[in-house]
Amino acid sequence: MLNRALAENHYTRLLLEVNNYEGAKEHAKLARQFAAESKSPRADISAAIAEGLTEVFAGQTDVGITRLTNTLDRARTLKNHHTGSFGCIGQGIRVCRQT
Repeated sequence: MLNRALAENHYTRLLLEVNNYEGAKEHAKLARQFAAESKSPRADISAAIAEGLTEVFAGQTDVGITRLTNTLDRARTLKNHHTGSFGCIGQGIRVCRQT
């Protein structure tokens, strides 16, 4: 289930890059479901990143940036996982500045 949660995160991000918000939203939900099933902190962080980015790209910037920032704080407890989380927050902030 961990690998599936990670895959859904990546697919969500790809969909966001091509402006497919509805598809990204569905895959972010799947990432959350697989993360819950796996009970893995890494999967949970990955799902939260997918959700946060989807919220930012959909225009819910305050909610999305808050989720991404909180996720970064949680990711710091996992070795080597916070670097990717930091990059996602940067991506979310860049999107906010463009709107």
